[in-house]
Amino acid sequence: MMLDRRKFVLGGAAVAGAVLAGGGPAAAIAETVGIDRAWIDERVVAGRWGENVLRMTALSAHIVRLDLLYRGRHDPATPLLDPQARFRGDARAKLHVGAKRLEIKTAALALDLARATVGLTLRDGAGRELLRPGDGPSLYVYPQATGRTGFAFRCNQGARFYGISCIAMPGWGGKKYSMGSSMLRNGSDMPDGTYQVDAGVEGGGGAPFIWTTDGYGLLVDSDGGFFMMGRDRVAFNYGNEPLNDYGCRYPRPNSLTLFVLVGQPRDIFRGVAEITGYMPMFPRWAYGFTNSQWGTDQQVLRHYLETYRAKDIPIDNFTLDFDWKDWGANHYGEFRWNPVKYSQALLPVDNPESLLAWTSRLHCKITGIMKPRIILSTSQGHLRPLTTQGADSRKLGIWFPGEKPFKDYFSHLYSIDVNFYQEVCRRWYWNATWSHGCMQRGLVGFWNDEADYGNLGNFEFLHMQQALYEGQRRDRPNQRVWSLNRNFYLGSQRFGYATWSGDIPTGFDSMALQTLRMLTMINLGQMRWGMDSGGFSGHPSDQNYARWIQFSALCPVFRVHCTLGQRRQPWVYGAQACETAKQAMRLRYALFPYTYAADHVACTESGIGLVRPLIFDYPHDPQVADLSDQWMFGDHLLAAPVLAPLEQSTTRRVYLPGGNNWIDYFRGTRYHGGQWLDYALNPDSWMDIPLFIKEGAIIATFEPVPALHTARPSIAYIDIFPSAQATQGVFYEDDGDTFDYQQGRFHKQVITAQRHAQHTHVAILAQQGTYASSVREFVLRVHGQAATAVHVAGPGGPAAVVRTSRDVFGSLTTVRVPTGVALTVDFHGQQATLPQVESLALAGASLIGPSPERRALLVHGTAGQISGYITRLDVAQAGAGFYLSRRRRGHYPVKIRAANAQAHQVGTLNVYVNGRPVAVLKVAAASEPDVWRDITLELPLAAGNNTILLRRDADNAGALNLAAIDVPFEPSA
Repeated sequence: MMLDRRKFVLGGAAVAGAVLAGGGPAAAIAETVGIDRAWIDERVVAGRWGENVLRMTALSAHIVRLDLLYRGRHDPATPLLDPQARFRGDARAKLHVGAKRLEIKTAALALDLARATVGLTLRDGAGRELLRPGDGPSLYVYPQATGRTGFAFRCNQGARFYGISCIAMPGWGGKKYSMGSSMLRNGSDMPDGTYQVDAGVEGGGGAPFIWTTDGYGLLVDSDGGFFMMGRDRVAFNYGNEPLNDYGCRYPRPNSLTLFVLVGQPRDIFRGVAEITGYMPMFPRWAYGFTNSQWGTDQQVLRHYLETYRAKDIPIDNFTLDFDWKDWGANHYGEFRWNPVKYSQALLPVDNPESLLAWTSRLHCKITGIMKPRIILSTSQGHLRPLTTQGADSRKLGIWFPGEKPFKDYFSHLYSIDVNFYQEVCRRWYWNATWSHGCMQRGLVGFWNDEADYGNLGNFEFLHMQQALYEGQRRDRPNQRVWSLNRNFYLGSQRFGYATWSGDIPTGFDSMALQTLRMLTMINLGQMRWGMDSGGFSGHPSDQNYARWIQFSALCPVFRVHCTLGQRRQPWVYGAQACETAKQAMRLRYALFPYTYAADHVACTESGIGLVRPLIFDYPHDPQVADLSDQWMFGDHLLAAPVLAPLEQSTTRRVYLPGGNNWIDYFRGTRYHGGQWLDYALNPDSWMDIPLFIKEGAIIATFEPVPALHTARPSIAYIDIFPSAQATQGVFYEDDGDTFDYQQGRFHKQVITAQRHAQHTHVAILAQQGTYASSVREFVLRVHGQAATAVHVAGPGGPAAVVRTSRDVFGSLTTVRVPTGVALTVDFHGQQATLPQVESLALAGASLIGPSPERRALLVHGTAGQISGYITRLDVAQAGAGFYLSRRRRGHYPVKIRAANAQAHQVGTLNVYVNGRPVAVLKVAAASEPDVWRDITLELPLAAGNNTILLRRDADNAGALNLAAIDVPFEPSA
């Protein structure tokens, strides 16, 4: 049974009460006088305080490090800190030692220490006071009573704090682990409280880090601890061992190390990344969709992947649970492919029937689960004889100390956790993984599970993934590393580390809770988060599944998973859910260049990931202070997915922050910022995804593809929504597989845009980096302007292809220009007349069939004056799906140009709109196969997102070909 290790004691713990009341600092003053000697040592201001030495170091303009050392002793750092930390920017500081004060001043902050009281005062670069002393010293170290070591400050009343811990999930055995229902860690309507720092269980997270939109953050190098929050107080101490029941593996009895970070949220989180480590970029496939499942074998896996390809549903990764392993077997079965369920993994990799060969042909990567435990004996109910892995690990002394052997729930054999805190254990674990060939024969990454049981401590998961990360960097030194883990402690992110939210139940309530769990995790510094979309346990309704996929498509990690006996493939949940899920997946894949560029910035510059709470971008807007059901998705998009069933509500409450205007991504409606919307949902469709574009956005997209990691597109679309203020976007590409991007092997171009009345100016800077991207052309799409004249200055200018048209946003001008070079494009004027009908591109259709080889086919050529057409619609389940957006709900007269290749039989296809059958397309028999006819059908389209699918079902006949679909922009009167 899982232990309850999380503490949330409102106004509780005696230690907390003493600190908030000032008892701890008062005791420290009684023991010694103030700073009696002080000096400057390069960038350090230091002083002696009785038996303690205090050091203040300016690391950058925004960061000061404070070290309080008993007798000058500096305890080893915890794994929270990056040993390779590098600090950027202006680190110049004015240092001063005076008779009464010690001071450090940078461009962004001023920190001064009163020598008599050892009280610290913090101000920002403008001189505004942020922190001031409490009732005694601001910092204190007690080597004989380590639990009292910490700090205490007074803060500005009304300052809103975030961080410390992620909200945890309802636990097993009826227990609950919760940090409340708020992102906030204090507030005017919240009582004083004590928050325990721990990595937690089942998707929990922790960091000895707290930050505020008042303009600063406080980060302690600590293995656990307690924050005490009051309305105008903030304090921290290590805590007594009986209270810190998650276990402290890295005690620091002689030291307190505190980092003070000052600035906007972007400054604070850049500092957190510099201190604790930047996350490395994931491989390209990890930005796509992952289907994780318990209960497979090689035949089942192949069937799933072939079905994804036949239905043209994007997927890049399939994660295998216990099934891939020879779990429960002697001779390191935990690290070997299962010789029965996955015998094809044991074939030579150059054999076309090997697992590696056929999953590669199906363009899907394979990852597998890893556990922190080993099987001790294959004899049921006995500890002897030991397995080879049991005997070897015992000899090395790497069984987790204090833990008794327990029965593994899957094999029912005795097992034990290994101690990843030991370097010898990490080396052994990786050697066991690598030497048994699991990666060489098919796995490209690991899903690490259950290193949060018992009292394994805050860093067991970190060290488990550290073993796999460092091993891969040694044996595959230029191959990117991916992992998924069930909890998080700050510092883990530098080991290629994502977190998922544990074994959550299904249902709308559980799904809605995940938004808070995601954003509180991001507030800790973990930017890569995902969940068991659809829920781990239980069976979601079709509508719940569809909404969950939409939500997950706008998360950092996009995946599904479930318990044994359940399935989470889209087609399991009916046609409407499948089409809805597929559309959300295509959105994710279309936005890949936008999300990839955002992640590159996070991994190399900002430390802030793709998803973040609105407080990151709007820290002074009180409406977003605790808004946890919508978020920024990159710099330019605001996501607010539907989290409740239509039966409960046909509107979605959305807040659009002030300071800029917003545009509905799927309906084109423009809104002023600074207002709440009751966003109307379509009553008979699940396709709504409330997603809003910030005016000024520049968003790079691709045509959706079946798999990101094998696609090499030649065109990138640059959607520009210009504003009166100059804005910028980024196109970024690299090889998606190696760490060469760290040496400058990438393709990056910055694009800026600005509109003045009827003139839009776009500038594209020359390529940075040395990577030769497959993308050779940018198609600039300037929304809101059908220009009467376009001027391109730069290479390729005279050859630029210009077209004016219309889309859901209104008027549109597109220009094709070459990539790599610097150029400017100026758009002038506005055409008065716009098209009333949109011809849906055949090249953008999703072609499906009963198998990957028998999908419908797009033919480029001439047949009866048609330049291209879709054929092979004469077998069951073959079809073509088209994607479009409209502003208004209604019936639209859709004109379909089709030909019947059978001379003596009426040809028919069923027509589905948003997964629901609505009509039958009928084409009379013809003497010639290239006699094209225009048939108009009144189709009910939703406001916003729509799919029109023409499919051959069992009740259809003939052999139809499709040449065009024309849809008006407005419904019938």
